[in-house]
Amino acid sequence: MKLWMIGVLILLTLLLVGSTSAVIHVDGNDGQSLVDKMIDVDGQGNYTERQRISEDIIYRPSEDLELTLLRGGRLTVRVEQGQFAWATLDIKVVARIMIDGSELKLKGSVTGKIDSDHEVDLEGELKVKRDFEYSPSEKLRATLQKGGAVTVKVEQSKFTEATLNLRILSEIKIKGQWLKLKGTVSGKINAAFEVSFTGELDVQEDFTYRPTESVKVTLVKGGKVTAKVEKSKFKEATLDLTILAEITIKGEQLKLKGTIDGKIDGSFNVDMTGGLRVEEDFVYHRKGNVKVTFLRGGKVAIDIDKNKFQEADLNLTVAVDFTIRNYVLRLEGCATGRINNRFRVEKLKGRLTGVSIGRTGSQTPLWSWTVSSKWNYKTKRLTLTAP
Repeated sequence: MKLWMIGVLILLTLLLVGSTSAVIHVDGNDGQSLVDKMIDVDGQGNYTERQRISEDIIYRPSEDLELTLLRGGRLTVRVEQGQFAWATLDIKVVARIMIDGSELKLKGSVTGKIDSDHEVDLEGELKVKRDFEYSPSEKLRATLQKGGAVTVKVEQSKFTEATLNLRILSEIKIKGQWLKLKGTVSGKINAAFEVSFTGELDVQEDFTYRPTESVKVTLVKGGKVTAKVEKSKFKEATLDLTILAEITIKGEQLKLKGTIDGKIDGSFNVDMTGGLRVEEDFVYHRKGNVKVTFLRGGKVAIDIDKNKFQEADLNLTVAVDFTIRNYVLRLEGCATGRINNRFRVEKLKGRLTGVSIGRTGSQTPLWSWTVSSKWNYKTKRLTLTAP
């Protein structure tokens, strides 16, 4: 922003200095008339001079920045009683900025006024003309997409603010896989060049990674991340994600799916809560003629506070099958409890809701009953009531 503003001010100064000769020497254009003039004189030392840029004017303040005032821009200068009174401008600008070997191209218009004290007021909007790819590290790739805009204000020759309305695509490498996020960034840069913005990003495609050998986590397409930066400092991010988790236990896969809501604070502490649902029947235990299955639909609620696991509430639907010769006796019920921050199960209680008998391999029971019961984990006592 500073380079753009300085470049434009220098070019405007060249135009004003050239108000007595119509020839400007810029970037090797010696002797070429770059400005057409029209002067209205009233005979009393007052006149208005209207200048029009007839050819593109290119200015390179550094190797990394090239500014072009485009043909057709206009500058009007007013002189009263032989003294400069004011000037107005309406020009179009192209800026090319080199960042780590890649060119960011911006194009837009600038309007403003210069008063009798040569103080400049400007307002301009520049738009990203083509996608700009930037890789600040091996694990981060970012693209400013075509169409994003930056609006700049200068008052009394001082930068006052810039507003940002950008479209970005970000790719983050996690465990060898690329997480793709896409969205918008809107915010401001204040007079002290401190940046404040809000970025709203969506997960663009399913992202799968393995934090451990036994756990596979997928962030499902459509999840959202909202980040806030205030005065160039990260303040917070909110999470609204859909996840699919597959946990391998004793060779079997427990599949869970649900949503994660949370917040990352300015110190990068993560607070998170989530509600996950058992997606498929999961055989938890199988030994001899006994099989224990967590049935589809059971729920697990987790709580993470400042990066630390606090607890998980369990509300599972369970089936226990006893195989006796060619028959299967099934007891169905629900189990509730809690996993504490030491990953120990506590307050586990069970309640039997149904009993059925069927043939081995058959999905249809021969007999079934609805029962009312209660299982106490501590006392190992089952209370059964038949209707």
